[in-house]
Amino acid sequence: MGVKDKILEELKSGPRSLEDLVKATGAKEGIVKGQLTRLEKAGKIEKTGEGKYKLK
Repeated sequence: MGVKDKILEELKSGPRSLEDLVKATGAKEGIVKGQLTRLEKAGKIEKTGEGKYKLK
């Protein structure tokens, strides 16, 4: 399972911070940030007011 898939799996159980997603995926922060940006642009996730990420 790739980083993107791991992120989407994690977000199924609720909003997660960047730090949470880095721990859950085991990937470097820069990789996770890049995937989050791509997922956000694709309209699959959104950032909450608390700076967490969630599924749309």
